[in-house]
Amino acid sequence: MRLLDRLTGKKNTYRMDPRMADATLQNVFASCNKQPNTISFDVLSLRLQNNAAPYTIGMILSGIVFFLVLVFPVVTLLLFRMTAGNTIVQTPQPVSGISLVSHHLDKDDIFYLEIDPGDDELDASCCVMYTMSDEEIAPLSFSSSLFRRNVVITFPYPGEEVNILIAGKKGGTLQLLLVPSP
Repeated sequence: MRLLDRLTGKKNTYRMDPRMADATLQNVFASCNKQPNTISFDVLSLRLQNNAAPYTIGMILSGIVFFLVLVFPVVTLLLFRMTAGNTIVQTPQPVSGISLVSHHLDKDDIFYLEIDPGDDELDASCCVMYTMSDEEIAPLSFSSSLFRRNVVITFPYPGEEVNILIAGKKGGTLQLLLVPSP
């Protein structure tokens, strides 16, 4: 064995002339007292190659599918990260920053709202509750403090679904929907 073949891992393979291989095969059958082969060695080797072709194609296709299964999640993640900066996902924010801080309904059916006016200024005349029958209900109380930024507004609760609109003087609006629990 040559040194180059040893380094590359190449092994010598023995090759035989097909006619000589056929004769050797017939001699082996004859010495074992078996019926001689009626199919020549050339035909047997062609059949072997034809039978191996679908297997080889199947192995190649399986390898490609396996490679795609391994690579697809990585490519998808990379594409998602590349396009994530271009995606605009925003939660709706009020124009003026008016937001609900807390709310509760007391046992006397008075609905309390604590509102953060943000950079807007709230006024009691800008707050109204609408019932499903379009009845307009004014707030019972509207309290703001010099020490607290939040405003507390109370409404009488009619016991049905209502829509509450709280508008600021700068144009910001907060709309709340109150639905009674079943």
